[in-house]
Amino acid sequence: MSCFWYWYCYWYWIFNNRCNNCCYRLFGIARFFGIATLFGVTRFFDIDPVLLLAAIVPIKSYSNAEADKVTIISENKNKSGIYMWKNLINKKKYVGSSDNLRRRFQQYFNNNHLIKNNSMQICRALLKHEYSNFSLEILEYC
Repeated sequence: MSCFWYWYCYWYWIFNNRCNNCCYRLFGIARFFGIATLFGVTRFFDIDPVLLLAAIVPIKSYSNAEADKVTIISENKNKSGIYMWKNLINKKKYVGSSDNLRRRFQQYFNNNHLIKNNSMQICRALLKHEYSNFSLEILEYC
């Protein structure tokens, strides 16, 4: 699966969770329409972002962020990529990306960073629900 699909899901998630009007202003409608050309015939097709996000197969998965903290930080050294936090209680998902995954995950596992950046939904959720109620998936290394 190409990196475009992940970025599309990422930005769709950001726009829908921060301000519904942003998505409507950016795309004109709630869904994005793709273009495919086959044998010289161009067709437009509707991409459902919820189904698209559900179809992503992660490269790596950590079922318990608290128990796998050391592994998460060590395995993602000198790597950049796209990741997804899943809240195991309310099933909400947060998709993010970083050019330095180790540094980003160290920030997420630092309570002072979470408190300082409590305007971010993932920081508030990690503080509220604890790390043991989250799983972390690496969607793609870039």
